[in-house]
Amino acid sequence: MSDTFEIPDPVVEAIGEGAPAVKAFRQSSGLSQHDVAADAGMTEERLAAIEQGSQPQNLELAVLSDVLDVPVGLLVDK
Repeated sequence: MSDTFEIPDPVVEAIGEGAPAVKAFRQSSGLSQHDVAADAGMTEERLAAIEQGSQPQNLELAVLSDVLDVPVGLLVDK
């Protein structure tokens, strides 16, 4: 991953409308919950909970960062 990361407009819009960052980046990438969960080694239920606002653990954030190819800091909802 390069030092600069441009956040796609659909992600900015989705987050601005209240979507959790993980969900916004996943949807923008065109990946299904099933695919991201499988690649991240977590259940679809856990990914769905994160996408509904459950706070992910640091390890989960690190793995999702790799799967979605997004810096970890951008996946943390403030």
